[in-house]
Amino acid sequence: MKTQSKSLRRGLLCAAVCVSSSIYAQFPPFGMGGGMSPFGDMPSYSTPEPKEIDVENLASELPLVIIDTDQKINSAKKVEAHMKIVENKKGKLNHVNDTCLNYEGNIGIKWRGNSSLALSQKKYTITTRNADGQSVDVSLLDMPAESDWVMLAPYNDVSLLRDAFAFEMWREMGHWAPRTRMVEMILNGKYVGVYVLCEKIKRGTNRIDINRLKESDIAGRDLTGGYILRCGRWIHGKPCLMGLHLSKEE
Repeated sequence: MKTQSKSLRRGLLCAAVCVSSSIYAQFPPFGMGGGMSPFGDMPSYSTPEPKEIDVENLASELPLVIIDTDQKINSAKKVEAHMKIVENKKGKLNHVNDTCLNYEGNIGIKWRGNSSLALSQKKYTITTRNADGQSVDVSLLDMPAESDWVMLAPYNDVSLLRDAFAFEMWREMGHWAPRTRMVEMILNGKYVGVYVLCEKIKRGTNRIDINRLKESDIAGRDLTGGYILRCGRWIHGKPCLMGLHLSKEE
């Protein structure tokens, strides 16, 4: 277990320093101000725009997530898109035209977040779909098969590792946390940065393994499990509980 943990941490650190040269252009030292902070009077951070990357010549040690859509991505409803993930294993670099694919197929995609929507590097929620537009469980980058995924944008994290490292530490304490893979993303032919591809938090055997509540579970021990709490907004500098989600609500 200790050997595996050391390997995971080493992999996370390598993700920060052993990718393409684009990482150094995208995440220079931070300046204060100019961004939006959910913490009221706390200073926020702003990050300069990434320089233009020639995607045809991009060579990365990270998997490449390539997404194309002819619809306008928004935060309200997923739009249809096509996604492929390039992953050359055995230490080979990844290029956009490589044919060694971890995944290729249809997806639904939309923006994710609230205050982060004001940032130029957006977060995304993704659902893998079949040719008929129905959600389908697939395994992405060796993570357990599911249909709902998240692309976290470490826009205000100069290390790129904050979310992935926190999730790993929580798992090592014996709890469930989203599994992650560091990737680089290309959207409609444009390089959009380093992302954290991770599992969406939801009820499921390979996600949060809690019982599905029934309408009859209204008293006693029946009410002691099966909940997912979500804090989605900050109001007056304090976290606001957006809702109490029963496990049947995904």
